[in-house]
Amino acid sequence: MTFVSISTALLILMIVIQELKYWKSVKIITIKSKSEIMVMAVSIISITAMMLILAKTPVHYFIGCLGILFFAADIQKQGISAKGIMIVARGKQLYQWHEIDHAEIVLSKQLKICFFSKSNSKIATQLYPCSMQDKIVRIFNENTLPFQTANM
Repeated sequence: MTFVSISTALLILMIVIQELKYWKSVKIITIKSKSEIMVMAVSIISITAMMLILAKTPVHYFIGCLGILFFAADIQKQGISAKGIMIVARGKQLYQWHEIDHAEIVLSKQLKICFFSKSNSKIATQLYPCSMQDKIVRIFNENTLPFQTANM
C-alpha cells in the first residue's frame, strides 16, 4: 500500500461522507428519469469492471467501492432540503432559499418544478411525485419562496 493509494482513499472517503450528509438533509427526493437511471447503471457497472480488472490491493478495492458509493449518493441527493435545493449541476450542489427568486410548478403525472435565480435564469428543473405537492408548497411558504402553479 502506497502513500498515494491511502491518501486517495481518505480523500474520497471524506467526499463520500459529505455527499451522505447532503443526502440525509434532503426532505423530498426527486424522481429519476429513465436516462438518469441508465447513466447511473452503466456508470456503476463500468466502475465495478474497472475495479475488478485493475485493483491489485485491498485499498484499490476500497477506493472502487467508495467511487460507486459516491456516484450513487451524488445522484440520489437531488431534491428539496430545509436549506434549499440540492442539484447535480454547475459545480454547485446546494442553492439556498435566499439565492432562489421563484419557482414554477407544472402539474401533470408528476410535479415538474423549475427554479429560477435572482437574475431570472433557470437554475434547475426537477421532477417530484404529485403526492408531495402539499409538502413542497408548505416548504416554499416556510421559506417565503414565490411560486406559480400551472396545469398541463
